[in-house]
Amino acid sequence: MPLCVVITKYDKRNDDFDLTFEKLKESLRRFVGDREIEFCRTSSFTGDAEELEEFLEKIQDESQRILAEKYKKRILTIAENTENYLMATLKNSQMSESELDEQEEKLGKQRQTLESRFSKEQGEFNLEIADCVAEIRSDVQNALNAEESTLVTMALNNQNINDHLNSVVRNAVTVSVKKRLIPKIEKYVRHMEKVINTESMGDVHVSFAFDAKDLNEGMTSTVVSAVAGLIIIGGPFGILIGSIVGLAIKLFGENKKREEARQKIRAKLQQEVFPQILREIENVVETAVTKQVKQVNTSINEKRY
Repeated sequence: MPLCVVITKYDKRNDDFDLTFEKLKESLRRFVGDREIEFCRTSSFTGDAEELEEFLEKIQDESQRILAEKYKKRILTIAENTENYLMATLKNSQMSESELDEQEEKLGKQRQTLESRFSKEQGEFNLEIADCVAEIRSDVQNALNAEESTLVTMALNNQNINDHLNSVVRNAVTVSVKKRLIPKIEKYVRHMEKVINTESMGDVHVSFAFDAKDLNEGMTSTVVSAVAGLIIIGGPFGILIGSIVGLAIKLFGENKKREEARQKIRAKLQQEVFPQILREIENVVETAVTKQVKQVNTSINEKRY
């Protein structure tokens, strides 16, 4: 479905609106990924809601197309499978008892073969996912290391590094998921499609297809959303980050040299903050990916039977 954010009382905006608006857009990307968002403004002073009205009329006009696109492939697949089943049923109704016994035995062997191929594909894929989570963790670590100097400087200047850390981690996870996870998911689904579509259970040919675009967008959005809320003030990261800023203030209060303060803050980041973030990221990403893969396998299992 299309997404729209309505900004009410737009006429009462202050001078900081443009900056606040950009931050809002950035925050929304944490939860919806790269999906397109339309923004509409309304005015309480003039009663103007024209942009919102146009948006609502637009999705109303496109509602049938949106619905059709969503269910078209599913319905065609179900219709084809149903046709194949009915044709096989009609044919089997004319078989003798011995022919039916022979067909049952044949189907049993085919099912065992199919189950074996499924188990092999899923086992190999699970091993790849475990490696993939480790790769995503490594990408986040590299991104944090690359931003170390910036974070140290921000802490020295008594700036809040929380938002910057959030942005670095979120962007790193987004890029890594698209680069490392999505290709593995696509490969796995293609293999499963091939296994299902090349096997016929008796005279019934089962067709199976996945919407790769929806799968990729959903996978990326879910994983990034799970990561988005990790680095929060008051949580374990907030405590560590607060201690860094406090450390900087204390060192300067004691007239320590700037370079000494820089080294202590860098050590704090490398020994406490980064490891804590990476542990949490690994746990959250693994949980989110496992959940998504389970949903994919559930859909595949529904097609199998």
